[in-house]
Amino acid sequence: MKSKNGFSLLELLVVVLIIGILAAVALPQYQRVKEKTIMAEGMQIARQVADANINYYLVRNEYAGDIQDLDIEFSGSPYVHAGINRIESKNFVISPIGSTATTLASIQRTPCCSIYNIYVGRTKPNIIRCEPYSNATKIQKQLCEQLRNQGHL
Repeated sequence: MKSKNGFSLLELLVVVLIIGILAAVALPQYQRVKEKTIMAEGMQIARQVADANINYYLVRNEYAGDIQDLDIEFSGSPYVHAGINRIESKNFVISPIGSTATTLASIQRTPCCSIYNIYVGRTKPNIIRCEPYSNATKIQKQLCEQLRNQGHL
């Protein structure tokens, strides 16, 4: 009698199929968790700016006109773009001047100006907005919407 060594082709195909199904289920969830972690980092930066602006108000009885007036430091590489001093970290670009007079800071998900922005209000620092760009992924758009629905913004 011949001894049977190794696996048959059918057994190998079944194992590959099971691994494929598990990967198809796990990969989207992994991407969601990863993006949620990155967005939490952006929200932490936004909360840091908002808290510093509130402290600025308590000391001077007025809100800061520029993020550079606040007693706050960010880790990252400073650079100038369009005449604006910015700080770039691994996942975000922090712009000290927002898009409007009511915005103190813009925290943009990198690559800059392509995924979503988190805005911190100038005279209402507790108002933090998340606005996705049109080319943000479905997960990123859902997370921005989820933050609004949960009352975090």
